[in-house]
Amino acid sequence: AALDRAAALAQFAHPEDGPLALVMPCGAQFTVTLFGALYAGFTVTAIAQPRPGVAMLRFNEIIRDCAPAAILCSDGLTPRVAAALSDGPNFAVPVIDVETLPVPDAGRPLPEQDPTRPVILQYTSGSTRAPKAVALSGANVMANADLANGTWGTAEGDVYLTWLPHFHDMGLMGGFFYPILVGARSVLLDPLHMIQRPERWLRLISEHRVSCSGGPAFAFAHCLENVTDEQCAGLDLSSWTSAFCGAEPVPAALMAAFRDRFAPYGLNPHGVFGSYGLAEYGLMVAGGNPTLSAERPSPPPGCGAIRQGSIAPEMENDLRLVDPDTRHSVAPGEAGEVWVRGASVALGY
Repeated sequence: AALDRAAALAQFAHPEDGPLALVMPCGAQFTVTLFGALYAGFTVTAIAQPRPGVAMLRFNEIIRDCAPAAILCSDGLTPRVAAALSDGPNFAVPVIDVETLPVPDAGRPLPEQDPTRPVILQYTSGSTRAPKAVALSGANVMANADLANGTWGTAEGDVYLTWLPHFHDMGLMGGFFYPILVGARSVLLDPLHMIQRPERWLRLISEHRVSCSGGPAFAFAHCLENVTDEQCAGLDLSSWTSAFCGAEPVPAALMAAFRDRFAPYGLNPHGVFGSYGLAEYGLMVAGGNPTLSAERPSPPPGCGAIRQGSIAPEMENDLRLVDPDTRHSVAPGEAGEVWVRGASVALGY
């Protein structure tokens, strides 16, 4: 299906015309279009669908910034997207329903893949500054997937589950590229369905024997506050060996409470851990099955109780905690900026 989509996309646009913007729900059409566009040699960016208010402004800002050759839609979103463009400077950008694309009998040969070319424009979350488009090469994506899967111990035949938005780096990398590049299966849960009833997340983990799934701290707190004992009946979370928590501050007390709450349902306490990542590194930087060190110094003032995590062996020479003023590594137990290098570092903004 992805190869057919690649051939169809190649009939109306060329990678030199600009990236393709994917504005569609997370599901089969998005998956086929994402990989079809990559097969055809395009750079791709996934964007949240326009909604009234701030989301509409952000949508048009991103379209203006990335200047796509076309916006690809599905599931009836084409009229909404076209309307969102009609009153702004982006009105001339073509909006195409991928479900109506004809499959050519004999398309042009697909280009050879260059691992150094940009494949993804991944917009930063905007947590600390205005969102920027981070250009990731195929080599960046593969290196970061290797790092994450190696750190978490995921392998061919394992199962990922993502409920995170696919236009966010944690949803795109963790829900699509990490599992596919290791030969794992990925279960997709609509973000709204998880927010409405968080037990759905846990129930799918149990039913599909998911080994790797996570999210921001609010998701773990949401389960603690809203999942009842009755809803937990029959849960088996013993397969969930990597429950990563990131994208926002990770309170140690929250992680401890989550472990305790769901330990009776088979959750391995060592499988719940904080993680650190950023779009400029693909996603994953550090965070694995943690252990506590009795000899570890007390945390610095203002940092609270920090649970020690782990990094992959290959990151030991590529990650430093640095004093930004002196540009020297900080002493154990001191706070500092996280500096990273390596094959996952993006091509640039």
